[in-house]
Amino acid sequence: MFGIGLSEIFIICLVMIILIRPNDLPKALRTVGRYYGKAKKIYNELIMVKDRILKEIDEAVTLEEPKDTQKLLSSATNPETSTVPAAEKTVSPVAETDLE
Repeated sequence: MFGIGLSEIFIICLVMIILIRPNDLPKALRTVGRYYGKAKKIYNELIMVKDRILKEIDEAVTLEEPKDTQKLLSSATNPETSTVPAAEKTVSPVAETDLE
């Protein structure tokens, strides 16, 4: 669980019995259990919020992708807005030479 072995648990129990009177031990353990339950509940809520935020981000990204893709496709097929001819003009033809 936390890398705690049987001997460590025994030592922790022994220290608790020494520091806390045996009459108050059940109350102390109940209090520790209550705080552990609250901490676990808060942790689970944080995980749920994180998962919800990640899901919303993924949905937003997938909704935006088709718009960007559609713009790219329409600009590539439309000769007036296409950037391909401009790129062809800027690239100079390579002279053919014999490599022998």
